[in-house]
Amino acid sequence: MKKEWPVFKRFEIQNIYNKFSDKDKKEIEDFLQQRRARGLTSENRVQDVKRYISQCIYVMGQDYKNLSLPIIDKQIELDKEAIKALKIRINKLLDDISNKEKECLLQAIIEKRNIPLKIFIDFLVVLKSSKLEKSVKNDMKCYFRAFLKTIFSDWSTRFSEFEDVVLDNEINEKKINHANIYADADIDKLVKCEPKTYWRAFTLVQAEGALRTKETRFLPWEKIKFNVDGDISEIEVYATKTRKARTVYVQKATYFLKKLKEEQENIGDKGVYIFHAKKDKNKPINKGTVNEWFKKLSQKALGKPGWPYLLRHSTADRLYGLARENKISRDVAKDFMGHSKDMSYRYDHTNPDRVKKMLKDQIFHLENLPPEKKAELQALVEKQQKEIEKQHQDIDDIMKNQENFLKFVTKTRKQGELENIQLANSLHISREQLIQIAEIVEKIREKK
Repeated sequence: MKKEWPVFKRFEIQNIYNKFSDKDKKEIEDFLQQRRARGLTSENRVQDVKRYISQCIYVMGQDYKNLSLPIIDKQIELDKEAIKALKIRINKLLDDISNKEKECLLQAIIEKRNIPLKIFIDFLVVLKSSKLEKSVKNDMKCYFRAFLKTIFSDWSTRFSEFEDVVLDNEINEKKINHANIYADADIDKLVKCEPKTYWRAFTLVQAEGALRTKETRFLPWEKIKFNVDGDISEIEVYATKTRKARTVYVQKATYFLKKLKEEQENIGDKGVYIFHAKKDKNKPINKGTVNEWFKKLSQKALGKPGWPYLLRHSTADRLYGLARENKISRDVAKDFMGHSKDMSYRYDHTNPDRVKKMLKDQIFHLENLPPEKKAELQALVEKQQKEIEKQHQDIDDIMKNQENFLKFVTKTRKQGELENIQLANSLHISREQLIQIAEIVEKIREKK
Protein backbone atom coordinates (compact mmCIF):
# COMPACT_ATOMS: atom_id res chain seq x y z
CA MET A 1 0.00 0.00 0.00
CA LYS A 2 1.33 3.42 -0.95
CA LYS A 3 1.64 5.77 2.02
CA GLU A 4 0.70 8.79 -0.10
CA TRP A 5 -1.44 9.18 -3.21
CA PRO A 6 0.90 9.83 -6.18
CA VAL A 7 0.41 12.68 -8.63
CA PHE A 8 -0.41 10.95 -11.92
CA LYS A 9 -0.22 12.12 -15.49
CA ARG A 10 -2.68 10.64 -17.98
CA PHE A 11 -0.12 8.68 -20.00
CA GLU A 12 1.32 7.27 -16.76
CA ILE A 13 -2.04 5.79 -15.77
CA GLN A 14 -2.33 4.03 -19.12
CA ASN A 15 1.17 2.59 -18.66
CA ILE A 16 0.15 1.38 -15.20
CA TYR A 17 -2.93 -0.32 -16.66
CA ASN A 18 -0.83 -2.01 -19.35
CA LYS A 19 1.28 -3.69 -16.64
CA PHE A 20 -1.71 -5.26 -14.91
CA SER A 21 -2.24 -9.01 -15.20
CA ASP A 22 -4.64 -10.30 -17.87
CA LYS A 23 -7.03 -11.32 -15.10
CA ASP A 24 -7.11 -7.78 -13.63
CA LYS A 25 -7.55 -6.23 -17.09
CA LYS A 26 -10.45 -8.53 -17.88
CA GLU A 27 -12.18 -7.70 -14.59
CA ILE A 28 -11.82 -3.98 -15.29
CA GLU A 29 -13.08 -4.29 -18.88
CA ASP A 30 -16.04 -6.43 -17.76
CA PHE A 31 -16.93 -3.79 -15.21
CA LEU A 32 -16.72 -0.98 -17.78
CA GLN A 33 -18.96 -2.95 -20.11
CA GLN A 34 -21.43 -3.36 -17.27
CA ARG A 35 -21.42 0.41 -16.65
CA ARG A 36 -22.10 1.04 -20.35
CA ALA A 37 -25.06 -1.35 -20.20
CA ARG A 38 -26.39 0.57 -17.18
CA GLY A 39 -26.40 3.90 -19.00
CA LEU A 40 -22.86 5.27 -18.89
CA THR A 41 -22.90 6.30 -22.56
CA SER A 42 -20.14 8.92 -22.60
CA GLU A 43 -16.94 7.20 -23.68
CA ASN A 44 -14.88 9.96 -22.08
CA ARG A 45 -16.60 9.20 -18.78
CA VAL A 46 -15.96 5.47 -19.24
CA GLN A 47 -12.25 6.21 -19.67
CA ASP A 48 -12.33 8.33 -16.50
CA VAL A 49 -13.74 5.36 -14.59
CA LYS A 50 -11.02 3.15 -16.04
CA ARG A 51 -8.35 5.61 -14.85
CA TYR A 52 -9.94 5.83 -11.38
CA ILE A 53 -9.92 2.05 -10.87
CA SER A 54 -6.39 1.72 -12.26
CA GLN A 55 -5.14 4.31 -9.77
CA CYS A 56 -6.88 2.57 -6.86
CA ILE A 57 -5.35 -0.81 -7.74
CA TYR A 58 -1.90 0.75 -8.19
CA VAL A 59 -2.04 2.55 -4.83
CA MET A 60 -3.06 -0.69 -3.09
CA GLY A 61 -0.15 -2.54 -4.70
CA GLN A 62 0.34 -6.06 -3.36
CA ASP A 63 -2.48 -5.46 -0.89
CA TYR A 64 -4.95 -5.49 -3.77
CA LYS A 65 -4.35 -9.24 -4.17
CA ASN A 66 -4.76 -9.70 -0.42
CA LEU A 67 -8.34 -8.50 -0.70
CA SER A 68 -9.05 -12.08 -1.81
CA LEU A 69 -7.71 -13.63 1.39
CA PRO A 70 -10.25 -15.61 3.43
CA ILE A 71 -12.15 -13.52 5.97
CA ILE A 72 -12.12 -14.46 9.63
CA ASP A 73 -15.73 -14.53 10.70
CA LYS A 74 -15.73 -16.84 13.72
CA GLN A 75 -14.15 -16.27 17.10
CA ILE A 76 -11.85 -19.15 17.95
CA GLU A 77 -9.30 -19.81 20.67
CA LEU A 78 -6.06 -21.51 19.61
CA ASP A 79 -3.24 -23.06 21.65
CA LYS A 80 0.30 -23.57 20.31
CA GLU A 81 -0.44 -27.01 18.90
CA ALA A 82 -3.61 -25.79 17.14
CA ILE A 83 -1.69 -22.88 15.60
CA LYS A 84 1.00 -25.27 14.34
CA ALA A 85 -1.63 -27.55 12.80
CA LEU A 86 -3.42 -24.62 11.24
CA LYS A 87 -0.18 -23.36 9.71
CA ILE A 88 0.39 -26.76 8.04
CA ARG A 89 -3.18 -26.76 6.73
CA ILE A 90 -2.78 -23.25 5.26
CA ASN A 91 0.42 -24.32 3.48
CA LYS A 92 -1.36 -27.28 1.89
CA LEU A 93 -4.56 -25.51 0.88
CA LEU A 94 -3.11 -22.18 -0.25
CA ASP A 95 0.00 -23.08 -2.17
CA ASP A 96 -0.66 -20.30 -4.70
CA ILE A 97 0.05 -17.42 -2.30
CA SER A 98 3.38 -16.24 -0.92
CA ASN A 99 4.80 -17.21 2.47
CA LYS A 100 4.35 -13.63 3.64
CA GLU A 101 0.66 -13.78 2.77
CA LYS A 102 0.32 -17.10 4.57
CA GLU A 103 1.87 -15.61 7.70
CA CYS A 104 -0.44 -12.63 7.41
CA LEU A 105 -3.45 -14.94 7.15
CA LEU A 106 -2.33 -17.06 10.11
CA GLN A 107 -1.86 -13.96 12.24
CA ALA A 108 -5.30 -12.70 11.25
CA ILE A 109 -6.91 -15.97 12.31
CA ILE A 110 -5.14 -15.80 15.67
CA GLU A 111 -6.08 -12.14 16.21
CA LYS A 112 -9.59 -12.60 14.73
CA ARG A 113 -9.03 -9.87 12.13
CA ASN A 114 -10.66 -9.31 8.76
CA ILE A 115 -7.64 -8.60 6.54
CA PRO A 116 -9.57 -7.43 3.44
CA LEU A 117 -11.57 -4.91 5.49
CA LYS A 118 -8.43 -3.56 7.17
CA ILE A 119 -6.73 -3.15 3.78
CA PHE A 120 -9.74 -1.33 2.37
CA ILE A 121 -9.92 1.03 5.35
CA ASP A 122 -6.19 1.80 5.05
CA PHE A 123 -6.78 2.54 1.37
CA LEU A 124 -9.58 5.00 2.22
CA VAL A 125 -7.25 6.80 4.63
CA VAL A 126 -4.65 7.27 1.89
CA LEU A 127 -7.31 8.48 -0.56
CA LYS A 128 -8.77 10.90 1.98
CA SER A 129 -5.36 12.49 2.64
CA SER A 130 -4.70 13.00 -1.09
CA LYS A 131 -4.81 16.40 -2.77
CA LEU A 132 -7.45 15.32 -5.29
CA GLU A 133 -10.62 17.36 -5.71
CA LYS A 134 -13.53 16.27 -3.51
CA SER A 135 -15.61 15.35 -6.56
CA VAL A 136 -12.80 13.10 -7.87
CA LYS A 137 -12.43 11.42 -4.46
CA ASN A 138 -16.16 10.79 -4.39
CA ASP A 139 -16.13 9.29 -7.89
CA MET A 140 -13.21 7.04 -7.02
CA LYS A 141 -14.91 5.76 -3.88
CA CYS A 142 -18.19 5.09 -5.68
CA TYR A 143 -16.75 3.39 -8.76
CA PHE A 144 -14.13 1.38 -6.89
CA ARG A 145 -16.79 0.21 -4.45
CA ALA A 146 -19.01 -0.84 -7.36
CA PHE A 147 -16.02 -2.55 -9.00
CA LEU A 148 -15.26 -4.60 -5.87
CA LYS A 149 -18.91 -5.61 -5.63
CA THR A 150 -18.67 -7.24 -9.06
CA ILE A 151 -15.55 -9.18 -8.02
CA PHE A 152 -16.56 -10.38 -4.57
CA SER A 153 -19.95 -12.01 -4.16
CA ASP A 154 -19.45 -11.86 -0.38
CA TRP A 155 -18.62 -8.12 -0.44
CA SER A 156 -21.21 -7.39 2.26
CA THR A 157 -19.38 -9.51 4.84
CA ARG A 158 -15.89 -9.00 3.45
CA PHE A 159 -16.05 -5.18 3.52
CA SER A 160 -18.70 -4.72 6.23
CA GLU A 161 -21.21 -3.45 3.65
CA PHE A 162 -18.76 -0.68 2.68
CA GLU A 163 -19.95 1.32 5.67
CA ASP A 164 -16.58 3.07 5.88
CA VAL A 165 -17.13 4.67 2.47
CA VAL A 166 -18.13 8.24 3.35
CA LEU A 167 -18.57 10.74 0.53
CA ASP A 168 -17.25 14.27 0.97
CA ASN A 169 -20.53 15.87 0.02
CA GLU A 170 -21.53 19.44 0.70
CA ILE A 171 -24.26 19.79 3.30
CA ASN A 172 -27.61 18.83 1.80
CA GLU A 173 -29.83 21.54 3.25
CA LYS A 174 -32.89 20.15 1.48
CA LYS A 175 -32.43 16.88 3.32
CA ILE A 176 -31.16 18.10 6.70
CA ASN A 177 -32.53 21.41 7.92
CA HIS A 178 -34.46 22.95 10.80
CA ALA A 179 -37.77 21.61 9.40
CA ASN A 180 -36.87 17.92 9.77
CA ILE A 181 -34.64 18.10 12.85
CA TYR A 182 -36.35 16.21 15.68
CA ALA A 183 -37.49 18.09 18.78
CA ASP A 184 -37.66 16.30 22.14
CA ALA A 185 -41.41 15.87 21.65
CA ASP A 186 -40.79 14.16 18.29
CA ILE A 187 -38.38 11.67 19.85
CA ASP A 188 -40.92 10.94 22.60
CA LYS A 189 -43.51 10.20 19.88
CA LEU A 190 -41.09 7.83 18.14
CA VAL A 191 -40.48 5.91 21.38
CA LYS A 192 -44.18 5.72 22.30
CA CYS A 193 -45.11 4.51 18.82
CA GLU A 194 -42.50 1.73 18.87
CA PRO A 195 -43.73 -1.40 20.73
CA LYS A 196 -40.41 -3.27 21.04
CA THR A 197 -37.92 -2.60 23.84
CA TYR A 198 -35.05 -3.33 21.43
CA TRP A 199 -35.94 -0.47 19.08
CA ARG A 200 -36.99 1.90 21.87
CA ALA A 201 -33.54 1.50 23.39
CA PHE A 202 -31.89 1.96 19.98
CA THR A 203 -33.77 5.23 19.36
CA LEU A 204 -32.95 6.77 22.74
CA VAL A 205 -29.32 5.64 22.81
CA GLN A 206 -28.62 7.17 19.40
CA ALA A 207 -30.57 10.36 20.21
CA GLU A 208 -29.28 11.04 23.72
CA GLY A 209 -25.75 9.89 22.96
CA ALA A 210 -25.68 11.73 19.60
CA LEU A 211 -24.19 8.59 18.07
CA ARG A 212 -23.62 7.76 14.46
CA THR A 213 -25.82 4.86 13.35
CA LYS A 214 -22.86 2.52 12.99
CA GLU A 215 -21.62 3.43 16.47
CA THR A 216 -25.03 2.52 17.89
CA ARG A 217 -25.18 -0.77 15.98
CA PHE A 218 -21.71 -1.80 17.17
CA LEU A 219 -22.18 -0.92 20.87
CA PRO A 220 -21.07 -3.86 23.08
CA TRP A 221 -22.68 -4.48 26.45
CA GLU A 222 -19.32 -4.27 28.21
CA LYS A 223 -18.97 -0.57 27.33
CA ILE A 224 -22.00 0.50 29.41
CA LYS A 225 -21.86 1.55 33.06
CA PHE A 226 -25.39 1.72 34.42
CA ASN A 227 -26.56 4.40 36.87
CA VAL A 228 -23.25 6.18 37.40
CA ASP A 229 -25.24 9.16 38.71
CA GLY A 230 -28.86 8.41 39.53
CA ASP A 231 -30.56 7.23 36.34
CA ILE A 232 -27.70 8.54 34.16
CA SER A 233 -25.60 5.84 32.49
CA GLU A 234 -22.16 6.14 30.92
CA ILE A 235 -21.30 4.68 27.51
CA GLU A 236 -17.80 4.41 26.08
CA VAL A 237 -18.02 4.83 22.31
CA TYR A 238 -15.47 4.09 19.63
CA ALA A 239 -15.93 6.66 16.88
CA THR A 240 -16.01 4.78 13.59
CA LYS A 241 -15.26 7.93 11.62
CA THR A 242 -12.47 9.59 13.63
CA ARG A 243 -11.07 6.29 15.04
CA LYS A 244 -11.11 7.76 18.56
CA ALA A 245 -12.91 6.81 21.76
CA ARG A 246 -15.20 9.16 23.67
CA THR A 247 -17.64 8.96 26.56
CA VAL A 248 -21.31 9.90 26.32
CA TYR A 249 -24.15 9.88 28.83
CA VAL A 250 -27.78 8.84 28.50
CA GLN A 251 -30.71 9.13 30.88
CA LYS A 252 -34.04 8.07 29.36
CA ALA A 253 -32.30 5.21 27.57
CA THR A 254 -31.12 3.70 30.88
CA TYR A 255 -34.51 2.18 31.67
CA PHE A 256 -34.92 0.55 28.24
CA LEU A 257 -31.31 -0.69 28.14
CA LYS A 258 -31.69 -2.43 31.50
CA LYS A 259 -35.02 -3.88 30.42
CA LEU A 260 -33.52 -5.09 27.11
CA LYS A 261 -30.60 -6.69 28.94
CA GLU A 262 -33.01 -8.52 31.25
CA GLU A 263 -35.13 -9.71 28.31
CA GLN A 264 -32.11 -11.02 26.40
CA GLU A 265 -30.69 -12.81 29.46
CA ASN A 266 -34.05 -14.46 30.25
CA ILE A 267 -34.27 -16.09 26.82
CA GLY A 268 -30.53 -16.74 26.41
CA ASP A 269 -30.26 -14.18 23.61
CA LYS A 270 -27.63 -11.84 25.11
CA GLY A 271 -24.53 -11.61 22.95
CA VAL A 272 -21.56 -9.32 22.40
CA TYR A 273 -23.51 -6.43 20.92
CA ILE A 274 -26.49 -4.68 22.49
CA PHE A 275 -28.30 -4.41 19.18
CA HIS A 276 -27.36 -7.72 17.61
CA ALA A 277 -28.60 -9.35 14.44
CA LYS A 278 -31.75 -11.44 14.63
CA LYS A 279 -30.09 -14.68 13.54
CA ASP A 280 -26.67 -14.19 15.16
CA LYS A 281 -26.39 -12.62 18.61
CA ASN A 282 -22.66 -12.03 18.17
CA LYS A 283 -23.07 -9.85 15.08
CA PRO A 284 -24.41 -6.27 15.00
CA ILE A 285 -27.77 -5.51 13.41
CA ASN A 286 -27.62 -4.90 9.67
CA LYS A 287 -27.49 -1.28 8.48
CA GLY A 288 -30.28 -1.82 5.95
CA THR A 289 -32.53 -3.33 8.62
CA VAL A 290 -32.09 -0.26 10.82
CA ASN A 291 -32.79 2.19 8.00
CA GLU A 292 -35.90 0.34 6.85
CA TRP A 293 -37.28 0.08 10.40
CA PHE A 294 -36.71 3.76 11.19
CA LYS A 295 -38.20 4.95 7.93
CA LYS A 296 -41.44 3.12 8.72
CA LEU A 297 -41.46 4.23 12.35
CA SER A 298 -40.99 7.89 11.44
CA GLN A 299 -43.78 7.70 8.88
CA LYS A 300 -46.11 6.12 11.43
CA ALA A 301 -45.24 8.36 14.40
CA LEU A 302 -44.57 11.70 12.70
CA GLY A 303 -46.31 11.38 9.35
CA LYS A 304 -43.10 11.69 7.35
CA PRO A 305 -40.22 9.35 6.48
CA GLY A 306 -36.90 9.82 8.22
CA TRP A 307 -33.58 8.13 8.78
CA PRO A 308 -31.76 7.41 12.05
CA TYR A 309 -28.86 9.80 11.42
CA LEU A 310 -31.31 12.66 12.01
CA LEU A 311 -31.31 11.68 15.69
CA ARG A 312 -27.61 12.59 15.90
CA HIS A 313 -28.13 15.80 13.94
CA SER A 314 -30.97 16.79 16.27
CA THR A 315 -28.85 16.46 19.41
CA ALA A 316 -25.93 18.20 17.70
CA ASP A 317 -28.22 21.07 16.70
CA ARG A 318 -29.24 21.57 20.32
CA LEU A 319 -25.67 21.33 21.66
CA TYR A 320 -24.19 23.77 19.17
CA GLY A 321 -27.23 26.00 19.68
CA LEU A 322 -26.44 26.15 23.42
CA ALA A 323 -22.82 26.93 22.54
CA ARG A 324 -23.96 29.76 20.29
CA GLU A 325 -25.98 31.17 23.19
CA ASN A 326 -22.90 30.86 25.46
CA LYS A 327 -24.69 28.41 27.78
CA ILE A 328 -22.03 25.74 27.20
CA SER A 329 -18.60 25.93 25.58
CA ARG A 330 -18.08 24.81 22.00
CA ASP A 331 -15.45 22.38 23.27
CA VAL A 332 -18.10 20.57 25.33
CA ALA A 333 -20.34 20.24 22.26
CA LYS A 334 -17.39 19.15 20.09
CA ASP A 335 -16.14 16.52 22.55
CA PHE A 336 -19.60 15.06 23.19
CA MET A 337 -20.22 14.72 19.45
CA GLY A 338 -16.80 13.13 18.92
CA HIS A 339 -15.72 15.79 16.44
CA SER A 340 -12.07 16.46 15.76
CA LYS A 341 -12.88 20.15 15.15
CA ASP A 342 -15.74 22.60 15.54
CA MET A 343 -18.46 21.28 13.23
CA SER A 344 -21.17 23.78 14.17
CA TYR A 345 -21.35 24.96 10.57
CA ARG A 346 -22.57 21.48 9.59
CA TYR A 347 -24.75 20.58 12.58
CA ASP A 348 -26.27 23.89 13.65
CA HIS A 349 -29.42 24.01 11.50
CA THR A 350 -30.59 27.53 12.25
CA ASN A 351 -34.32 28.18 12.09
CA PRO A 352 -35.16 31.22 9.88
CA ASP A 353 -37.58 32.42 12.60
CA ARG A 354 -34.68 32.45 15.04
CA VAL A 355 -32.61 34.47 12.58
CA LYS A 356 -35.47 36.93 12.14
CA LYS A 357 -35.77 37.38 15.92
CA MET A 358 -32.03 37.93 16.23
CA LEU A 359 -32.13 40.57 13.51
CA LYS A 360 -35.02 42.32 15.21
CA ASP A 361 -33.26 42.25 18.57
CA GLN A 362 -29.76 43.14 17.42
CA ILE A 363 -30.01 45.08 14.14
CA PHE A 364 -33.50 46.36 13.50
CA HIS A 365 -34.07 47.66 17.06
CA LEU A 366 -33.16 51.34 16.47
CA GLU A 367 -33.49 52.10 12.78
CA ASN A 368 -36.86 53.38 11.59
CA LEU A 369 -38.27 53.64 15.13
CA PRO A 370 -40.84 56.38 15.89
CA PRO A 371 -39.45 59.42 17.86
CA GLU A 372 -41.31 58.56 21.10
CA LYS A 373 -39.87 54.99 21.08
CA LYS A 374 -36.36 56.29 20.48
CA ALA A 375 -36.73 58.74 23.40
CA GLU A 376 -37.93 55.94 25.68
CA LEU A 377 -34.95 53.75 24.77
CA GLN A 378 -32.53 56.66 25.17
CA ALA A 379 -33.83 57.32 28.71
CA LEU A 380 -33.39 53.65 29.56
CA VAL A 381 -29.80 53.68 28.27
CA GLU A 382 -28.96 56.77 30.35
CA LYS A 383 -30.40 55.16 33.47
CA GLN A 384 -28.35 52.01 32.94
CA GLN A 385 -25.24 54.12 32.34
CA LYS A 386 -25.69 55.83 35.71
CA GLU A 387 -26.08 52.43 37.41
CA ILE A 388 -22.87 51.22 35.79
CA GLU A 389 -20.98 54.35 36.95
CA LYS A 390 -22.25 53.77 40.52
CA GLN A 391 -21.05 50.15 40.40
CA HIS A 392 -17.61 51.33 39.25
CA GLN A 393 -17.50 53.76 42.20
CA ASP A 394 -18.42 50.98 44.61
CA ILE A 395 -15.61 48.83 43.21
CA ASP A 396 -13.15 51.72 43.68
CA ASP A 397 -14.23 52.09 47.33
CA ILE A 398 -13.72 48.36 47.92
CA MET A 399 -10.24 48.48 46.40
CA LYS A 400 -9.29 51.45 48.59
CA ASN A 401 -10.41 49.60 51.71
CA GLN A 402 -8.87 46.23 50.83
CA GLU A 403 -5.93 46.77 53.14
CA ASN A 404 -8.27 47.27 56.10
CA PHE A 405 -10.19 44.14 55.06
CA LEU A 406 -7.00 42.07 54.94
CA LYS A 407 -5.99 43.27 58.38
CA PHE A 408 -9.47 42.38 59.59
CA VAL A 409 -9.28 38.87 58.15
CA THR A 410 -5.81 38.09 59.55
CA LYS A 411 -7.12 38.59 63.07
CA THR A 412 -9.45 35.61 62.73
CA ARG A 413 -6.92 33.03 63.90
CA LYS A 414 -6.41 34.98 67.13
CA GLN A 415 -10.11 35.38 67.83
CA GLY A 416 -12.33 33.00 69.75
CA GLU A 417 -14.51 30.36 68.15
CA LEU A 418 -17.74 32.37 68.62
CA GLU A 419 -16.25 35.52 67.05
CA ASN A 420 -15.04 33.51 64.05
CA ILE A 421 -18.48 32.03 63.48
CA GLN A 422 -20.13 35.46 63.76
CA LEU A 423 -17.62 36.97 61.31
CA ALA A 424 -18.08 34.11 58.83
CA ASN A 425 -21.85 34.46 58.95
CA SER A 426 -21.63 38.19 58.32
CA LEU A 427 -19.54 37.51 55.19
CA HIS A 428 -21.88 34.68 54.06
CA ILE A 429 -19.08 32.11 54.08
CA SER A 430 -18.26 29.11 56.28
CA ARG A 431 -15.86 29.28 59.23
CA GLU A 432 -13.50 26.90 57.39
CA GLN A 433 -13.44 29.20 54.34
CA LEU A 434 -12.67 32.16 56.62
CA ILE A 435 -9.70 30.35 58.15
CA GLN A 436 -8.43 29.39 54.67
CA ILE A 437 -8.61 33.04 53.54
CA ALA A 438 -6.66 34.10 56.60
CA GLU A 439 -3.95 31.49 55.95
CA ILE A 440 -3.62 32.55 52.30
CA VAL A 441 -3.33 36.22 53.26
CA GLU A 442 -0.61 35.45 55.80
CA LYS A 443 1.40 33.49 53.22
CA ILE A 444 1.16 36.39 50.78
CA ARG A 445 2.34 38.81 53.46
CA GLU A 446 5.29 36.52 54.35
CA LYS A 447 6.41 36.43 50.69
CA LYS A 448 6.25 40.24 50.52
